[in-house]
Amino acid sequence: KQKDFSSLIKAFSIVSNRHNNWKLEIYGEGSLKKELHDLIVDLNLTYNVILKGTTNNIFHKYKHSSIYVHTAYYEGFGNSILEAMAHALPIVAFKSVGGVKLLVHNDVNGFTINNRDIHGLADKIMVLIDKRMLRKKMGIKSREISENYEEDKIMLQWHQFYSSI
Repeated sequence: KQKDFSSLIKAFSIVSNRHNNWKLEIYGEGSLKKELHDLIVDLNLTYNVILKGTTNNIFHKYKHSSIYVHTAYYEGFGNSILEAMAHALPIVAFKSVGGVKLLVHNDVNGFTINNRDIHGLADKIMVLIDKRMLRKKMGIKSREISENYEEDKIMLQWHQFYSSI
C-alpha cells in the first residue's frame, strides 16, 4: 500500500488511451498483488501493465527503461529514485515524498506532481513520451545530479564537515 501502485496503474490507464504501445512494468512483491491484478483487469490494461514480481537485477531493468515513476506515500531518502537517476532516467513523482524533494528538480530532471493527482501524473508521463529529446535531456540531468551522491563525494563532504569542527 505504501508504494501506491494503484495510483500509478490508474494514471497509466489514462496514458494508455493515447499511447497504447507503451508498457508499465511494476517490480516487487507484496500483499496487494491480487488487488492490483484485479485493478489492471478492471481497467482493461492486461496488455499494458505487467506485475513482474521480484528481480535479481533491477539495474538491468533501469537500463532498459525510459521513465521512472515514483508514487509512494512516504519514503526516507529515496534510494530507488537515486538508482533510476544514475541510469539516466527522468523521474515523475508525487511531491510529498522525502527523497523526491531532495532529488527531483521540477522541469530539470523530471516532474513533481501534487500529491495523488492522477491526471497530473498521467499528463507528465505523456509529456515525456511525446517529447523524446526532453526525456533524454532530463535523463542526462538525472545522472548529473546523482553523481553528487557518489560515495567518494559524500565521504569528502563528511571529512570536510568533521575537519571544520
